[in-house]
This record gives sequence, C-alpha cells and structure tokens, in this order.
Amino acid sequence: TANDRIIELGVVTFDGGEVVDRWQQLVDPERALPPVITDVTGIKAEDLVGKPKLAEVIDEFMTRLSGVPLLAYNHEFDTNVLRSELARLGRPTDLPVCIDPFPFCWEYMREAKLTKNAKLTTIAEYMNIALDEAHRADHDAEAAGRVMLELVNHATLPVKLRELLQLQAAMMQKLNERFNRF
Repeated sequence: TANDRIIELGVVTFDGGEVVDRWQQLVDPERALPPVITDVTGIKAEDLVGKPKLAEVIDEFMTRLSGVPLLAYNHEFDTNVLRSELARLGRPTDLPVCIDPFPFCWEYMREAKLTKNAKLTTIAEYMNIALDEAHRADHDAEAAGRVMLELVNHATLPVKLRELLQLQAAMMQKLNERFNRF
C-alpha cells in the first residue's frame, strides 16, 4: 500500500436510512495511473488531469469523517491506503472505528450459499440495492451503507456499536485464519 495512491474520495452520509449528504472528489495521484485501475474503476488518466492533489482536499475529507464511525465494505485495503497516504503527507493516521458489512455478508450470505461470493456488487444485487457505478468511491459508500441497513433483515446483529465491532473483529479473524491456510 505504500506505493498505492488515492485517485478518488467519496463520503455518503445517512440519517434515518436516507442519504442526506454526498461528497465525491477525483484526486491527481501525481503518478501514472496503472491500466488495471482504469479497468476496475473506469477512471482514466485524462479524468484526473487538473484535479486537486490529495494534500489539497484531505482536510475536507477528514472533516467529513470526524465524529462518527466509518462504514466501508471490506475496508482493510482502503483504510490501509488512506493511513499510508496520511503518513506520506505528515498527517496523523488515526481513523474512527469502521463498521464493515463484509464479514457479516460472508457469514450470512456466502457461507449460507445464498450468494456465490461476498463482493459488494454480488451482495448489492442479492439485496436489490442499486450499484450502477461499482468501484467508484461515493457509489460504493452508498451501497455499503444500504447493505448494512439491509443486513438486519438477514441476520441478528448486536444493537450496541461496541458489541457489533467485537463480533465483526471475531468474524474477520476467523476469515483471515481461513484465508491464510491457503
């Protein structure tokens, strides 16, 4: 992740299950964009020409994250890249706690053979959640939020944040141990 660069930031804020704010920003990574990134995201090098550098928008992004738990799908890669980028900019690397629907979807949908995998696109389709532009920051953020809201119809989840995060950590540890065997 030390070599990875952020090319897009996105934050979607929910209140009472409804989107009340959306912020998205393409970012100049200050290096060549690998073709695989364009293949995954649809973002082309020319889309990033003239966009602000991360240092110019990171404060606004971090302000949008402050004071609330984060929610991101399969967040470890993204939060590791964000921490690496914050360190590169000489900024504190502490982030709020992150609720992640991924381990719950793996356990309650993938393991139950309701879905073929636990990718966000697959889970969103299974739950009838629109995800028109997968791998775009704000679209993935909204879909992840909607998945988490819908999960209560598929699993019994703890109501208290601390208990939810403890269960999430235990499930991720179990998944990591399983994947590490391969």
